[in-house]
Amino acid sequence: MSITLTFGSLFGQNGQAKLVERYEFDMKEQGENISNFAVYTLKDKGLINVYSHKGSNKNTVWVFKMMDQNLKVKKEESIEISRKLYFQSKYTTKTHLHVLFRTRKKDYMVVSLNLATMKLTEVEGEFPAKVYFSKMKVIGDYAVLDTKSKREAFLSLINWKTGRTKIIPVNINGAKAKRIGFENFQVLDGEKELFAFISTRIDK
Repeated sequence: MSITLTFGSLFGQNGQAKLVERYEFDMKEQGENISNFAVYTLKDKGLINVYSHKGSNKNTVWVFKMMDQNLKVKKEESIEISRKLYFQSKYTTKTHLHVLFRTRKKDYMVVSLNLATMKLTEVEGEFPAKVYFSKMKVIGDYAVLDTKSKREAFLSLINWKTGRTKIIPVNINGAKAKRIGFENFQVLDGEKELFAFISTRIDK
């Protein structure tokens, strides 16, 4: 099985679509199963191709390829992730691609790729015990996660540059933590403000 990437214009001569370049990607590169395949466009009309495959000792290798508008690979970086960590979420800003991994217990790692230089950085830390989350957004230097436990609901902030963390409790009068739901996050233009849409049920 293969994935085909194409670059082209919607309207070419005589109003017809025009294919500029074509690149076929083998889903079983070097005999390894490929997963987490994604493509992100860049300001210079190039793109970042991201995917993962099995590495040594059951670890996972994440590969990041910068390609120009002719679909030629300009730079390539990779990082090997411990088999104890599994992919949780990813988010892109104007300058970076952020990927969050966590263990079955409470350890996490945030890997950040600079889209201009292809430099990879990572920070590691621990969540409080027995918490879970589903959404991640990035605003400024912080990855923001909706986080819940049996007794608390809060926002976890991870500084993806330093690894420092902050916690913002979410309390609604008359509502138990288990009934508080994070419906959506929205980052405003300029990436300086974030709205968290929260729902709950209050017992009378």
